[in-house]
Amino acid sequence: MNIKVIALDDYLNQIQEAISRNQLDEALNILLRAIDDYPTHAKLHINCGNLQHNLGLVDEAQKSFEAARKLSESKEVLNNLGVLLIEKKKYDEAIEHFLLALTYDTHYPDAHYNLSVCYDIKGNYEETLSHLKKCLSVDDSHILSNILLFKTYQNVCDWENLGDLEKKLNVYQDTGHEHPFLNITRDDNEKNNYQNALRWYQKNYIKKDCENTKVKIGKSSRKNIGFICGEIRNHPTFHLIKNLFKYFNREKVNLFLFYYDHDHSFLEYLKQDIENLINVDGDSDDVIESKVKSVNLDILIDLSILIPHNKMSVLDRKLAPITISYLGYPGTSGSSVYDYIIADKIVIPEDMENFYSEKVLHMPGSYQVNDGERKYPSKKIERSRFNLPKDALILCCFNQSFKIDRLIFKSWLKILKDDDRAYLWLLEDNLLMRKNILSNLDREKIDENRIIFAEKVSRNTHLERLSCADIALDTRIYNGHTSTTDAIQCGVPVVTLSGNHFASRVSHSLLLSAGLSELVTFNLNDYIEKIRQLSSDDEYRQKIRAKLQDETLTSEFYNIKKFARDFETTILSI
Repeated sequence: MNIKVIALDDYLNQIQEAISRNQLDEALNILLRAIDDYPTHAKLHINCGNLQHNLGLVDEAQKSFEAARKLSESKEVLNNLGVLLIEKKKYDEAIEHFLLALTYDTHYPDAHYNLSVCYDIKGNYEETLSHLKKCLSVDDSHILSNILLFKTYQNVCDWENLGDLEKKLNVYQDTGHEHPFLNITRDDNEKNNYQNALRWYQKNYIKKDCENTKVKIGKSSRKNIGFICGEIRNHPTFHLIKNLFKYFNREKVNLFLFYYDHDHSFLEYLKQDIENLINVDGDSDDVIESKVKSVNLDILIDLSILIPHNKMSVLDRKLAPITISYLGYPGTSGSSVYDYIIADKIVIPEDMENFYSEKVLHMPGSYQVNDGERKYPSKKIERSRFNLPKDALILCCFNQSFKIDRLIFKSWLKILKDDDRAYLWLLEDNLLMRKNILSNLDREKIDENRIIFAEKVSRNTHLERLSCADIALDTRIYNGHTSTTDAIQCGVPVVTLSGNHFASRVSHSLLLSAGLSELVTFNLNDYIEKIRQLSSDDEYRQKIRAKLQDETLTSEFYNIKKFARDFETTILSI
């Protein structure tokens, strides 16, 4: 009996029709049947891999691309394989694939762009810029390359080139290509951030065509509270939250932590405080969904949200009756993933709640937890250990380089010009950043020796050296968050300029919690004057430092037991 083979064009039409209805699983099934009938058609294997990739089936997608490569190696299939390797964090292998793709077409823009992505992740900004420029020399309107170029110029403090690029990014805003994180680093307008996040989510997240098991809040008085986090390692999120779990009321809550991308030693620290540790590292979305739903959570709290290697795609499947965004991202996700976001009335004032896709849960104090530990040293640390002048006035900023913008840096240079004792102590994020920072000193005719660059060291050493600073200078559009907490815990006054969106108001929230509202300013002139006051008036500066070490005045900031109770009350009040 002859089985009639469906024509290839008919298969393709069926596939397109299923995709247009957002029935991606059905489209994949049709594609697999088409491959059974036309196994040597390389394009079908590539399309299959693309669809599997969109559905989060990374391993299956890799097999499809490898099958296509065996049939007909091409720059496209090599590029697609490289993208999957990026997702698997195999960056060197990904680079090999992109370089091989370029042997088929030396001007292939997508390969140059993806190489720049790899080098950006590896912190090699020279190569990042090189491949971005090669991509843009072929296609000046390549949106993703222009966006990454802006981000790279931020990272290396190349402010000369940001102006024209920002105009391009503003033109691209309607396309949904700009990641919300980048948007909040360059624009402190909540409405703009919200609209950008909405567009980005709509473009980048495809809801999986699957049966969504209905989830209900449990009737038990003891609620199942889950956290999902990819930062249980040497990461700011871990350092902030590591002691919170000790103080939950176990008569009210049963804790679960779903973890991935972890460091075993950091995970060990949490074992005594969390009843249920569940490893989802390397799991597919389907497996994660099964694991989370199996424990019948009442509330799921995502500590990663939009930062790299997040789990938003699987959280979009409604794994618990209530899903909450907390700590990992200071802004709205613009998505339907989260029901609530935990904040306070400083970082999200009530009149700004309309610019959040999430309902806002306000903590009574600062929303940002810390480990409850005072870090200031019991004895004086010798400045010479860290190449600091003994009797100088040390103004430090250990925020990441992308947070430093031209306007705030110029304000710091004004302080240096006014006070010959002052030295600026910056974290050396990368060599290009150092070069560009020093070039600004040349133009202002300030001795380059008055900027001291701090190398990256262990966290304990970093906290030890931080106490050597006289004043910490906050950044403007994106404040220090963990770095502001670090400075407060080390007894160093932080001067902040409170801004117009979540990311630019975090230090304001933290300083209020520490009883230091006098260090919060609301315009650039007042910011400069507050730094001058602290710099020139030694008695005033010592008074502020004494307040930072006063256990009564700063008790709210360090009271993690009260924070845990407030946090628990806030989430259980939903």
